[in-house]
Amino acid sequence: MADEPSAELVEGPSVAVPATKTEIIMAAKTTTDNDIADDDIEPLADETASQAQRVVAAYATDADECRMLLAMLGIQPTAKVD
Repeated sequence: MADEPSAELVEGPSVAVPATKTEIIMAAKTTTDNDIADDDIEPLADETASQAQRVVAAYATDADECRMLLAMLGIQPTAKVD
């Protein structure tokens, strides 16, 4: 029992993380009750997409993360306009 990893939490700057290197993995809750057909999805307005790009860019740690988050939202990055 002495070699068993501790489940004690260590307080970080903004989140509590496990004190050991063992990751806590939880299965995602999936359901097909709320699935939306592709025909029911409406295109995003240009202004809404632009606002979302600004918010994502402000919180992303780097350009790669920004591109990944935009892709997850289904928003294509746009070229910088001078």
